[in-house]
Amino acid sequence: MGEKESGVNPAGSLLFMFSLESFIAFGIYAGWFPGDAMLFGGVIYIFCGLAYFAGAFVYAGQGDTYGYNCWISYGFIFGFLMGAGNICGALATTVGINVPYMMYSVPLIILGISDTIASIPYLKGDSVPWLTWFMAHTWCVTSGLEYFFSIKIWFNVNLVLSFIVGCGTAYMMTNEFMISTGGKGLPMGKPLVRN
Repeated sequence: MGEKESGVNPAGSLLFMFSLESFIAFGIYAGWFPGDAMLFGGVIYIFCGLAYFAGAFVYAGQGDTYGYNCWISYGFIFGFLMGAGNICGALATTVGINVPYMMYSVPLIILGISDTIASIPYLKGDSVPWLTWFMAHTWCVTSGLEYFFSIKIWFNVNLVLSFIVGCGTAYMMTNEFMISTGGKGLPMGKPLVRN
């Protein structure tokens, strides 16, 4: 996502945090974490959101508008909205209050659709990052549908997508770290669309 020849490239760190969030979500979906995990997951999401904002501003300083817009939107949705939602959900469960999770549905669906449309020009780039982000954007839409309709099928779809996105971002993170240390990097796949 928007690598530059000089300056700091925050991609590896941002991908680490996105992978972390994805695997936390997978663990919650899979039932591996107890009820209190929502509270702690929410706190982690908020801190990741702060880092996403910092990374977005690094991209902005490098003139990478796409990287800036993506990480700002991820910081807001995956950092603050989902973080606050998880914290409120955990606290509400403790005191027996129903949380209107439906309010998350519209921002998630809009983010998933808009980021997919914005990423179309990147189809001419490496396929692994594009497919990983496409899965993440699909996960946004299906999460929105899960919150809106509360149908079990979306929960199961999101369980699978959270694992795929976690693995994909961990793979890309490893690639970024290898490149940043002067290594060759991992294979990232051929473009899905040719010029």
